[in-house]
Amino acid sequence: MRETAKRSPGGSGWDRRAVLQAAGGVLAAGALTRSVAPVAAQSGPAYDGWFDDVENFDGTTVDARGESTVTVSVGVEGNGGPYAFDPPALRVDPGTTVVFEWASDTHNVLPESIPEGADWQGHEPLEDTGVTYEHTFEAEGIYTYYCDPHRPLGMKGAIVVGDQGTTPAGGSGSSIPVGTTPLLVFGGLGIAVAAFVTGFYTGGRRRGIDQRSAVLFGLGAAIIGTLFVAAVVTKLLLAG
Repeated sequence: MRETAKRSPGGSGWDRRAVLQAAGGVLAAGALTRSVAPVAAQSGPAYDGWFDDVENFDGTTVDARGESTVTVSVGVEGNGGPYAFDPPALRVDPGTTVVFEWASDTHNVLPESIPEGADWQGHEPLEDTGVTYEHTFEAEGIYTYYCDPHRPLGMKGAIVVGDQGTTPAGGSGSSIPVGTTPLLVFGGLGIAVAAFVTGFYTGGRRRGIDQRSAVLFGLGAAIIGTLFVAAVVTKLLLAG
């Protein structure tokens, strides 16, 4: 026996099973949107302008957490010559040993700033190709460093120990990459339109539902879809 919704004299009746079917489709679409929402690439803190004049820094902090030993090359090509650290920005776990390996001549590694409680003093002597120097970073926080002779050229680096500053560079607190929010908004509108069409079509095919009710049915489905997507976008924007 086919179940139909009771209708009021104004013709605003609803088919309960059709409502459940449309709502289920909207929720499935919303879940799909959440599953394919872009995840931010690993990045570091804003570094307070430390990298403003560093040519080989693209805003990415290389995530090497989980590694016990990590190598930073000293004096690779960049900043107009062999005047760069590679990677320029690195994230490691507390207790990780960072090995600085010279790739060209006449460089050193000196700290600009270190976290409170840290004891890193860098390596002041100018060294040449093939030399290695290592330090185990224990204190959590942000370490910035440079090569003294080539600092004016932009030979700078940073090491982030622990999880500090996991938001995208610029300190916005958002886990959504630049340019992603408009895509989510348009995606939400697309889901709302699809929900309306689906609701209208489903409602229109149900026995006992007139055109006015089908339109209301479609609008209701569109509102449900829009609210769901808005909730997902809000959650992503507030995630730090």
